[in-house]
Amino acid sequence: MLLLTIINLVLTHKQINRPSFAEKRRMKRILILGFVAAVLVSCSGIRYKMTLTEDELSKFSYDKEYIYYNSEKVAKFGYIEYEYDRGYKVLEISFEQLRPGLDDFTDKIVEFIRYKNPNAKVEVKIPQFPFENEIGNEKGE
Repeated sequence: MLLLTIINLVLTHKQINRPSFAEKRRMKRILILGFVAAVLVSCSGIRYKMTLTEDELSKFSYDKEYIYYNSEKVAKFGYIEYEYDRGYKVLEISFEQLRPGLDDFTDKIVEFIRYKNPNAKVEVKIPQFPFENEIGNEKGE
């Protein structure tokens, strides 16, 4: 039925009602506003949710130089940076993980530091790159 209607329109040269200039402008504005709203909403709510439980947090402790997990040293304090970036003052805290390799425990260290310093930027350096065997050695082989 639809096909017959389209053929009839083409054969009789009837004009299909086209939107006016004002309607086109209104549709463009709605599309642009919708796109801008979608971008703003998708970018504004990005937050990292902490997954450490109270029990896991109680296993962490720290002193001036190290972070401990069950009384075992897991990270060493590196440095603190205070920087001015794009109109904001940012505190960055850096630690070096003592166990080699990137794993779930690295996330726990980051979460513990963020728990203690929620407004700081956190950096944890990992002593061994996890894919070094695939890259080759320092001699260029």
